[in-house]
Formats: sequence, C-alpha cells, structure tokens
Amino acid sequence: MKNKSQYLAFLLFAISTFAFIAGCKYDIAEPMWDRPYTAPATPKINSVNPASIAKAGDNYIRIYGENLVQGDDSTDVYFGGNKVDVLYMSKDSLVIRRPGLVLDTCTINVAPRKALVEAKYGPYQITKVIDRYGNFLENQALNTLLADNAENLYVFTLSKTLYKCTPTGQKDSLTSALRTVTDALLGPDGNIYYFGDSRIIDRINLITNTTARWTQLPAVSGFNRAVKCGDIAANGYMYVGGNKTDLLGVNFNTPATIKPAGIYTAATDDIVSIRVHNGYVYVASRTTIGPVKIARHIINADGTVGVEELILDLNDFPDYATALVTSINFDINGTMYLSLDDQNSLLIIDQATNKPDVFYKGLIRPYCKKAVYGKQNFMYLITGDGAKGEEWTIYRVDMGANGGN
Repeated sequence: MKNKSQYLAFLLFAISTFAFIAGCKYDIAEPMWDRPYTAPATPKINSVNPASIAKAGDNYIRIYGENLVQGDDSTDVYFGGNKVDVLYMSKDSLVIRRPGLVLDTCTINVAPRKALVEAKYGPYQITKVIDRYGNFLENQALNTLLADNAENLYVFTLSKTLYKCTPTGQKDSLTSALRTVTDALLGPDGNIYYFGDSRIIDRINLITNTTARWTQLPAVSGFNRAVKCGDIAANGYMYVGGNKTDLLGVNFNTPATIKPAGIYTAATDDIVSIRVHNGYVYVASRTTIGPVKIARHIINADGTVGVEELILDLNDFPDYATALVTSINFDINGTMYLSLDDQNSLLIIDQATNKPDVFYKGLIRPYCKKAVYGKQNFMYLITGDGAKGEEWTIYRVDMGANGGN
C-alpha cells in the first residue's frame, strides 16, 4: 500500500512538472536570419551652399539633403576623395569647413557609416585664394608690413631693411630703420611711422627715403613706455602702447601732447596690437604671458578714450588661450580677423557671438608675425619662425571682401 501511494505521488509530480515545462516559453532572441531585412535609408543631397563653387571668403560649405546621418551614427564627407572636417551634422544638413585644397572640379561624397550607398553631388569647384607674394625667397626674418592706398606693400626685415613691393611684382630696397621694427603705419602725410619697443617713434620720408626720430615719449615713473604698436584715428591722434604702458593718445601735429587712457596701468600689462576702426580703438593686451583679450574704447574728439568694453577673451577658448595675437584687422563689413603667432595663423570672429574660428584652415602657413589688410580684398601676412623651422615668407590672401581698416 505504501509503494502504491509513493507511486501515485511520483506520478502526480511527473505530470505537474511536464505540464509546467510545456507551458513555459523560452526567452531566446529570434535568430537574425528569421527577421525580415530592413535596408538603411538612402542618403540624398538636395543642394549645396555655395551651390557649385567655393569662392574667396567662403569659409564654410553647407550641404542640405535627406538621411545624411543614420540614427545617432556619424557621417564622413569627401571632396574629390579627400576627407574634410564636418563641423555640424544632422539628418538633413551638414556644415563643412572649407577644404584646404584647390580643385578645378570634384565630386562631393556624403557617406553615412550605416548606409549602403553614398550621396553624391557635383561637379564642384574650390578656387585658389592664397599666393606667395613679394618674391621673398631668401628666408630672411621679416618683422612687419603695411600697405598704402595704391596697394604698394612696405616690408621691414629683422635686419631693419625696408622693402617696397608694387602690385606689378617689383621689389626694391628703400632704406634702413634706426632700430628693429615691431610695428609700422602710414601717416596721413604719406610718411611711415614705426615703433621699436622703446619710447622713440621714428619716421621715414618716402620721398627722400630718409629716416629720423619723430618724437620721444617722456619717461613716467612706474611705466616703461616702450611702445611697440599703434594706429592713427580721424581725430588727429596716434594711439600707441606696448610693454608695461598705458594706452596713449599722441597728438599727431603736436606729439608732446599725450592723453593717457588711465586703464592699462598694471606693471605687468602688455599691449600687443592696436587697431582703429569705425570710431573705436581696439586693443589686444595680456598680463605677463597670460591669454590675450581684445577690448575696444570709443574715441573722443579731444584725444581721450572711453571705458574698456571687452570684446573677446581668448582664455574662454582653450584652443587659442596660449596664442599670441599679432594683428587686428577688419573687412568692410566689420568682420574682425586676428592673426596669431601659432599653428592656426588667422581667426575670424563671428560678429553675432564673438566666437573665434580658424579662417582658411590648412591653407595658411603657421606662425603669422604680422598681417595687414590692403584697400582691396587682399590681406597680406608674414609667416615664419626660424626656431621652429618654418620658412619666412609673405602670403597674399583673397578674403572675399575689401578691407575696412
């Protein structure tokens, strides 16, 4: 009887166990080969801006289309087989940095990494926007340069020689400076005024090609007054500054009349570049070897300047925080450009956001020591660095807009 009860209990256990197992469903993923295939969406380019040719001044190229990015994956873009920088991407638009190339004709390929095919657009052209200029083939160190209204270029070398380069390509040695030149400008009288990191400002008469002292700033206790840069405003004042100096307004007709701004007064202040534009004097300065900031001051008729208005602090942008600003320039539209003694030689400053970005990346050689806008659409840049093995030369860059200095 006992065996019979054990048998019945085992039988009931076996039946219930089988029923439980039979009622369970295994949680196993469906094999891939059993699923219906879904092809990735096909990318398509509907338009490109600029449409068929990247001309001078076009720093970005925008591509509009469909399925340009698949999901949250990435997309590669090629111009003539050359991969380029993508600054922004979404499924229906891409922003591309102008390639550092010159291509008479090419095809644009957009290749989402999940797509099976590429989107194509063409033919497309990328124009030449930069040339070596002035026939400076000796690899001699160059210091600064300026352009006159006839687009003649005047170039000072480290050895103090002044050259004149005409638009026709003629290059002549004119004279020698009395000291190593850090910056120079063309006065309203047609003479060149130059600075040499001292209290002395010299003048070169371009009729006689003679150079002489124009003025010497008085010594002031607590200030070095070793001016190394400057510019002239419409109110008849030359605004100058340098290492451990204030921003000084020097009356052009009576240079003994000086109007200190009373702003750049710290013993460690270093003014590295000055540019007058549209009623303001723009000042690039730093503290000791800290990041450069750009500020502007409204110019008053009596030679004084207004309070400091901060425009840009490179400390906010890590890519450029250690770069030395060597020039400030403007085009006719008011766009600001900064030349840098750095791997990235030229920055464009967005007028709406005051954010910097590289202009013509990959086209301009590094370590720009000075840049100046001519009266036309060209900017002239000295690039080079003997210590870093970078050849000294001058480039003429088509900016796509006339200068506004």
